[in-house]
Amino acid sequence: SPLFSKEVDPVKGPSAMQQMYGEVVCLRAMVYLDLVRTWGDVVYRTASSKAGDNFYGETVTDRNVILSNLIKDLREVEPMMIYAANLSEGVERAGREYCQALIGQIALYRGGYSLMPGGEYGKMERQPDYLDYYEIAREYLGMVISEGRHSLDRESFAQMWINECNWTVLKDGDVIFEIPMLRESS
Repeated sequence: SPLFSKEVDPVKGPSAMQQMYGEVVCLRAMVYLDLVRTWGDVVYRTASSKAGDNFYGETVTDRNVILSNLIKDLREVEPMMIYAANLSEGVERAGREYCQALIGQIALYRGGYSLMPGGEYGKMERQPDYLDYYEIAREYLGMVISEGRHSLDRESFAQMWINECNWTVLKDGDVIFEIPMLRESS
């Protein structure tokens, strides 16, 4: 049996376990997006490594397959996540609005042009289904904008910097997600 249900309680909302699972899916997608943007087609693992695995025999997976799978995974966990304003760590944890923004970002990248193998130096092309991904981007980025949980004008850049220097956790300003600085850690 699973460690948790993927069904969100309509009264209580997402559980802490659902939020943590969503964060892991977001961080994995964030890293894979960076890998794909840097290297194109890469090795794509969907199962845990085991002792004795032969990593030298792994082949790369088409970037469009990777990006489509990441979008599917993120769309599944997005309703299970909690907004940053409701997390004690604020934007130092991946909240629901970050998941929405990441879906939009990956969809824009998936729908756009990529340098693909072919020709002397490669060729720029996009997939025939690009409009489907632009629609996904419009939907999820539209959620981030219309829900208005973050704003560019709630604080000046100077105030944002003062808050950062004073270890004030942001919840609703310009930043949607940031990797924490680990204040009392060596």
